Amino acid sequence: MKKTILVCFLYLLMGKNMMASESIYPKTQVGKIEVKRIPERKGLIAEGQGHPFKSRNESFRKLFHYIQHNDVAMTVPVEASVRTNTMSFFVGRKDSDKNLESDKNIQVRKLQPITVLSIGMRGAYTQNHYEEGYRKIQEWLAENSEWQSEGESYAVYWSSPMVPWFLKRSEVHQPIRSATDTTDQDAPPPLQKPGAVEQEISAPDSIYEFTMKDIDGQDVKLETYRDRVLLIVNVASRCGFTSQYAGLEKIYKRYQDQGLVILGFPANNFLGQEPGTDQEIKSFCRLKYDVTFPMFSKISVKGKDQHPLYRYLTDKSTNPDFAGKISWNFNKFLVNRQGRSIHRFGSSTPPEDQKIILAIEQALKE
Repeated sequence: MKKTILVCFLYLLMGKNMMASESIYPKTQVGKIEVKRIPERKGLIAEGQGHPFKSRNESFRKLFHYIQHNDVAMTVPVEASVRTNTMSFFVGRKDSDKNLESDKNIQVRKLQPITVLSIGMRGAYTQNHYEEGYRKIQEWLAENSEWQSEGESYAVYWSSPMVPWFLKRSEVHQPIRSATDTTDQDAPPPLQKPGAVEQEISAPDSIYEFTMKDIDGQDVKLETYRDRVLLIVNVASRCGFTSQYAGLEKIYKRYQDQGLVILGFPANNFLGQEPGTDQEIKSFCRLKYDVTFPMFSKISVKGKDQHPLYRYLTDKSTNPDFAGKISWNFNKFLVNRQGRSIHRFGSSTPPEDQKIILAIEQALKE
């Protein structure tokens, strides 16, 4: 036990000496989600080859060599893309007047202030750990409609390589903007009622107006499910919540004869977690989870190419009580026998949760 404590102390001491005391902006406390303003800063940006999580060392080495060669003091944190192997280091006040120039490995850029939603985390710098933080941020945004995503999220690393994994500090940042700012470039066209001036897209009066492609490519009118209770779920095959297929199938079999239908809509909007073809998805669901509830062709549930069905479900004009962007895979909308949304449940609420069961049973009685 004493040996373990000594080793941890040495790691911490070495880690502290390897990083400067200057922070470009304050840390977010572990477990806390907060809105914070990232100031204007001078960034040194390196891009390497390979996986954005598994090959971080390549971009870090480029940054470290540039910093050493130009005698730039170390600062914290560094920021990293989760889509490409790109890492950014920020120049501190002491070196702000240095004439630093881009070279073949490093881009020197002036970065403008941004507002982000940040979650503080402790643990290994892995993709799974990042995805856990990202999911919590998206769920927070779904419940706080005064803020909206704007741009790609990224990882933030505070600890030196010498700090043991279980003590490492990190954050996930999602750039955001106020919902009252109407300059969202990623938003789908607004839904409009028939007869609106310069109408481009008419807002359906009912969920039953939609016709969807099923997993085999056949047209299915949602009118088919009139007088049924529907649980509409955006699903994915490579997600931390994929095991919810089992729970969905369980409650489908339990309440199917009473009028419940579960509709599964595969979507690849979250970190590429549904990359397969419709037939690959169908095979996975049947073989892995013995899914028998209706599955549909893959669609987009957010962004510029958002399917009209999900625009209907998430737009305030058509679903005022349960509007808001889809936060992650396995969001759930409960629709009553009249085609009206009556509940919405987040990804972290499993299908067998008592809240969902009670809501389904109440809807089936009505």
